[in-house]
Amino acid sequence: MSKLKTASIIGITLGLLLATGSLILVKDRFRPTIVRGWILQAVNEALPGAEVSMNEIQLNFGLNMYVRLSDVSLKTKERSMALFEVHSCVIKLPLWAILTGQGAVEVLVEKPQAYYLGTAQTNNWMMALHPPTFPKPPDLVVGTITSPSDGMQKSGERSQFKFISKILKRLIVNIKMGDLRIAYTLPDNQSGKIHIEKFIVKGLNLDSNTAFELATYVNAGLGKKGRAQFELLAIGQFHLSDVLFNSVIRVKAIAHLKNFLMPQDTLQIPELKAELDLVVDKNNEVHGPILLSFGGSAISTNLRGTTASPDFESLTVDLLIEDIFNVLMLKHEKFAFGTSRVHIDGKVELREKKYSPDLRFGLSTPVMYKNDSMNASISLSGILRDGKYDISSTAEVFGGNVNANLKGTLDVNHLPANLDEYPPFALTLTSNKLLIPKDAVRNLIYSGSDENRNSDQVKKGISKFPHGEISVALQQVMTGVSPMSVEAAISLKGEAIGVRRVVLKYLGDDKGMLTLSSDMQLGTENISGKLKANFQGFNAQGLYPFLPKNLEYATGLFSGKINAKFFTGSRWRYDIATDLTAKNGEIRGINFKDKIIPLLEKWEEVKGKVTAHFPPLDELDQHFDTLELKGNLTDSEYKINKLNFSGGPKRIAVKGNGVMYEQHVSKDGEFFLVLSDIKLKKQFGISALPLRFFGRGLWPKLDFAYTLEKLGVSIK
Repeated sequence: MSKLKTASIIGITLGLLLATGSLILVKDRFRPTIVRGWILQAVNEALPGAEVSMNEIQLNFGLNMYVRLSDVSLKTKERSMALFEVHSCVIKLPLWAILTGQGAVEVLVEKPQAYYLGTAQTNNWMMALHPPTFPKPPDLVVGTITSPSDGMQKSGERSQFKFISKILKRLIVNIKMGDLRIAYTLPDNQSGKIHIEKFIVKGLNLDSNTAFELATYVNAGLGKKGRAQFELLAIGQFHLSDVLFNSVIRVKAIAHLKNFLMPQDTLQIPELKAELDLVVDKNNEVHGPILLSFGGSAISTNLRGTTASPDFESLTVDLLIEDIFNVLMLKHEKFAFGTSRVHIDGKVELREKKYSPDLRFGLSTPVMYKNDSMNASISLSGILRDGKYDISSTAEVFGGNVNANLKGTLDVNHLPANLDEYPPFALTLTSNKLLIPKDAVRNLIYSGSDENRNSDQVKKGISKFPHGEISVALQQVMTGVSPMSVEAAISLKGEAIGVRRVVLKYLGDDKGMLTLSSDMQLGTENISGKLKANFQGFNAQGLYPFLPKNLEYATGLFSGKINAKFFTGSRWRYDIATDLTAKNGEIRGINFKDKIIPLLEKWEEVKGKVTAHFPPLDELDQHFDTLELKGNLTDSEYKINKLNFSGGPKRIAVKGNGVMYEQHVSKDGEFFLVLSDIKLKKQFGISALPLRFFGRGLWPKLDFAYTLEKLGVSIK
């Protein structure tokens, strides 16, 4: 036998003897009862306020020792609150690591269940981290904690961590949890579940940072609003020695949150990225920066305070307005945001258990608004300090500026659920030198309107208003030929809108004035209100932007009153009492002639002669010297007590009275008109043409017999 073979046999034999001896040594040292004791000791050191229970422990030996634990559960010693449960856990210890005290230990935990139970003062895990408050036997009293500055392994070392320190001094531990489920209940009784698909801890030791990786699915309760769901992927690191010996948790992590599902699709949240570098000490004091970003937006702050109620120092919010509208799922076809951002900076402090924000905010660049009739550039800035807000906005529009200022109080700790429960506000609107095109306001008011829409459509979206006062002072407003001033005082309160006074006054040669007042009640089932208008030589050209779209033009000096009431039930109902006189004006768009001429054409005696011999009718919708209208207009009945229209010495004059009904009313209306003009005498030998309309609808049939009877002769 050669020396090489002899040496090989001896080496193999010694190796087998060494391995056999090691196994015998390990088996003698590692017994189920001893391992159970180590586990209990480690849990007692790490969680002095918790107790652990488990069933049998199985040990399998080979080149690796496997420790199999079954039915492990943790709960607090005080109040027996559940902490953690797992049916099966496997610990893999290499033989070499056992013998030398160096190497990696693998811990595999499958389908564990964890619990978080929060109360107003504490939670179950905080109770587990500290010894119970009830008296304990002297042998369970653990060492004290000294200042972190005294060092990790010197006089400040916590005596209760000697066993853990001995294990982790030279060993590293890798932990892998799969299908971890966490059930939580918050102090406000909101509850939810977190499904962690993967939780990995790599290189758990005392000398260097430990890395972790987390992939989870969150199903969070939002009270009555439903539940929110999202996915979370996080990686980070912490230092175990800080936790064990200084009671300090230092966590540095990056997290991605995605695939949000919000209740009833109320929000569309994009993928979020969070970066944090936090330190939490033994007194639950936390400090460190947090950065949250999504799209082109970011929020950053420094936390400082307790974990339950930290201050937000150096708070900076930089949000693209485009991102905000996308998150809120709001349409903005008429807005052009560009790169404009909402910028907020300041701090949020905790004072007497209440948050007190000190914030400044505004738009980085103006926002553009555009429709068919107007372009506006809108800027905004404001502050929120000591529970008070002051917001200013300027809109560059119609060749001038409209300035708005909003002031009020706001308790961010108790935000009401309903708008009418918010503290009162004050809004002031001012402007100078606005040149408003004739169609601008008109298109803004009536664009997309449906005159036949029912009350359900009208009421949709109506809610209660916050309490507030609105003051309006507009100078040099041009809607016609002469500039006007507009002053208004408006009150909002719950379902009520009170227009105490609106005054439109001409500043040029026209000295007329229009005064308005109104009260409106908005209910869940109906809207009701009343309006009063007082005209004092007011030129109607100033009201052109607010007239119905079928009126092409209106001028004239109006005096008199309008009293209106309106109500919505199954349909719109209104009652408008008018007593108006006007002079030297023009009205285009009523189109009497378009209604009258076709009716006259049906009259055999004048057929074919109307358009040729009644040229005064072409002037019926235009100029007038005097106009007088007195009557009541309702949603079903148009009652005209007095109608006088005088076009002047060379134009037609109209007098009328009667009542007409809407098409849905099963009544016959009767309306009388008398057309007078000198041309009638020349053409037909009569000075006036009496007409009677009778029947259903607003334009009933012409009663030819009535006209013949009144004239007493046939038209030549």
